[in-house]
Amino acid sequence: MRENFEQNLNTYTETIKESLKDLSKEGKIKSEEIRTEVIEQASASTHTTPEAEATIYSIQKSKLEKLNKFKKFLGKTRSEDGGFVHPEQQPSLSKVSADKEGNFFITTASGALQKTTLGEIMTDYEWGIEYSFDPSVDIHDIRKYTLEKLKSELRDKLDTQIITSELANTRADTFKQNAYQKIAERSVVESEQQGVIAEKMVKNFLKKLAIDTNADFEIIEADAYQDVEQKIDFIVHRKTAGHVRGAKVEESETATDIGVQFTTAIGKTEHKEHQITQSKKRLTDVDDLVLVTMPAHDASFLYNMWKKQKTSGGPEKMWSTEIQESVFRGVMDKVLTKEEIDQFCTKHF
Repeated sequence: MRENFEQNLNTYTETIKESLKDLSKEGKIKSEEIRTEVIEQASASTHTTPEAEATIYSIQKSKLEKLNKFKKFLGKTRSEDGGFVHPEQQPSLSKVSADKEGNFFITTASGALQKTTLGEIMTDYEWGIEYSFDPSVDIHDIRKYTLEKLKSELRDKLDTQIITSELANTRADTFKQNAYQKIAERSVVESEQQGVIAEKMVKNFLKKLAIDTNADFEIIEADAYQDVEQKIDFIVHRKTAGHVRGAKVEESETATDIGVQFTTAIGKTEHKEHQITQSKKRLTDVDDLVLVTMPAHDASFLYNMWKKQKTSGGPEKMWSTEIQESVFRGVMDKVLTKEEIDQFCTKHF
């Protein structure tokens, strides 16, 4: 199913690109005929409906439009002499500035300056906060911010495509379809369930650490398919080779991807471990899969407190240093060696 789905997306992409080459009346009619044909073929290969595939096709078109918009943005930030030009500021958004030492600040609605970090700026989008930048911010940081925002938007659209396909699949397992439906409902309405909030806080906390400390790891979001089929909530990608706890190959000569299933349900560890064991039999996107179980640390309370001001850094910024270290150790215990974890904690907590 996954292979056919990805092949269909590639076909849609090529079809959409071809349709833009001839915008005459005759060209549009021919493009529509080809579109109908590829949608019907896709429906047959994935056992879905033409209506579902038409939706997936439309989303693919919007993804390409976002990519083209991003390319235009990159073009506008480069001058004719090979230098760089800062994009225009957006008055409706909070402004980010930087001092000569490389520290970042946000000008709030009241005009006050709030100190922040690049990692916080990069992850605030996940909490619904966007920024504009003044010329004091390095253009490469602005480009990186825009790219991360784009990746997040494209990931959300991909999830919608996956869910649309799976829910329309006439041969799909009902239990799995229910799981996809829950993800769909969670994405439409902001979920305030403590477990969902806690997972998001942990992911963003680790993302910020990776960016602000130039760490040897990065956090990669799992898509809806990886979530349901392989029980992966997010992926810890180790940039360089090295010993990894719990991995199938203890000494890896290449970078390693460890899938993480995160849960706050401490009483359901045995059930989750069984799921992990079963999921390992069909892993394709990661080198290993581990279960991380930890309490939610009053996630809902912190989230509700944070919503009153929505300051940079998200609700996880209110964690104490002790909780931050506990969270880091809890996740990385299965990813890094004890020596590496101790060295990191000594340096950053």
